[in-house]
Amino acid sequence: MLLHLVLATWKPDVRAEDVAELAASVRRFADDIPEVLLVRAGADLELQEHNADFGMAAVFADGAALGAFAAHPAHLAVSRRLATMVASVTRLQFPLADDDPIVGRPDPVKA
Repeated sequence: MLLHLVLATWKPDVRAEDVAELAASVRRFADDIPEVLLVRAGADLELQEHNADFGMAAVFADGAALGAFAAHPAHLAVSRRLATMVASVTRLQFPLADDDPIVGRPDPVKA
């Protein structure tokens, strides 16, 4: 299992409505893309300084699943939209143990 993180900092002209639409599109990945086991996304809570503006976390079975996700049309459409909004973006993947408690937790948005 692996966790894929994306952190974005917006261009100055990005509107809250654009961010909400993007977050909703990202959350649909779990329904639209079979390789996405779990996904969370949202705007920064602004609890600390120097944070990114937006984050996404997604769980995949392995690197091949991440690759399939990266090539999926739904992901490509969101990536194109994201590219018009970001001043900077950082990505990171790291392994998760199969018994990590994050895996299999219900989505609070859907619950």
